[in-house]
Amino acid sequence: MTNLSLSVVRWTLTLYLLAMLMACAECYRAPQAKRNKLYQTVPEIIAAHGYPVEVHHVQTADGYILEMHRIPGGRGGSPATSPPGRPVLVLHGIQDSSAGWVINPRKSLGFVLADEGYDVWLGNNRGNTYGRAHVTLNPNKRRFWEFTLDSFSKYDNPAMIDYILETTGYDDLYYIGFSSSTISFWAMMNYYPAYNDKVRLMVALGPVATMKYFRSIVRIFVPFRKAIQKMSAIFSHNESFRHKPLYGVLGKIFCSKHSPTVPLCALGMFMLAGWDPKQLDKASLPVIFSHVPAGTGSLVMEQVSQYIASGRFQRYDYGKKQNLVRYGQRRPPEYFPEKVTAPVVLIWGPNDKMADKRDAALLAARLPNLVRSEPVNWRLWQHLDFMWGIDANRLVYSRVIHYMEQFGGAR
Repeated sequence: MTNLSLSVVRWTLTLYLLAMLMACAECYRAPQAKRNKLYQTVPEIIAAHGYPVEVHHVQTADGYILEMHRIPGGRGGSPATSPPGRPVLVLHGIQDSSAGWVINPRKSLGFVLADEGYDVWLGNNRGNTYGRAHVTLNPNKRRFWEFTLDSFSKYDNPAMIDYILETTGYDDLYYIGFSSSTISFWAMMNYYPAYNDKVRLMVALGPVATMKYFRSIVRIFVPFRKAIQKMSAIFSHNESFRHKPLYGVLGKIFCSKHSPTVPLCALGMFMLAGWDPKQLDKASLPVIFSHVPAGTGSLVMEQVSQYIASGRFQRYDYGKKQNLVRYGQRRPPEYFPEKVTAPVVLIWGPNDKMADKRDAALLAARLPNLVRSEPVNWRLWQHLDFMWGIDANRLVYSRVIHYMEQFGGAR
């Protein structure tokens, strides 16, 4: 390497080191700074787009307090001038929050539904940015994080559904789930079959049950899941990727549209979810990273790893001895999609590495009231495109509205 080349490398490293230091300094100033797009909360984002917004807090049967964000009308509207339509619960995937449905660079699902007259409720699961509260437990202590993906099904989903129906006076609602929120829906009906009657239609985006054909780069970490879990228990009280303002700052520095490293940011997303460069608006990356990862429990992440390793759709595997104590059998009980009698629409991506089309086909064959299972009409459509794809409104959200209208629409 020539002296000139070495100098360029040194200057580049120096500049990025300075950028990192500036990012850390900005991170500490962020909570006191005047909020801009990078630091807006979900209610602030909704209000900034001209929509009415309400914040609701829901307590689960085991004491977790979940913040829900309601959009009760279209742009510029309010419940006083335009009564809310039929409610729809929209739920995020793992390591995400309600923010995922209001930060699409073109048109977000939350706003699309509100403009169509639906009463939109953006839910949050325990452990993310808006689910870090409990009536007695402290999120800085390990006991707070001793929950699994099963807890979303057994406690979070029923609590949110019941709260929405009680608040609105409706007998049923629409449920739109993405990724892990489809898992929690199928599993919920195994615990509480009566909730089938509370769901007018379930629309599953990037649907997941078994994960036999999971192809994301995450798969390389699956053999080390037990070691990762032990380290998480020691160093982070079983919390996984707690959201920090630093993520957004680093995203702004390294993943902005004109940053020389933005291709690496995009490549990381493609390795995770599937290759689809034409659906990624690089200018939106800093805003995405200011909200994602949103945090969850490390036991939730381990359960996903168990799904990948076993190919089974089942409850959390505590090991043979603990399984006997908790379940009365050595292997964790399986969940059965056959118990979902509510009408279901599956919309899946042809190039989705995390919710593979073959797993979607296995799921479709087991649902007794399947309305439709269809691919997105884009050959490279991948997992994250459901939230942030440039053409998500045209290719996915319009189809969601189409099926909801078949079941009565907003009124």
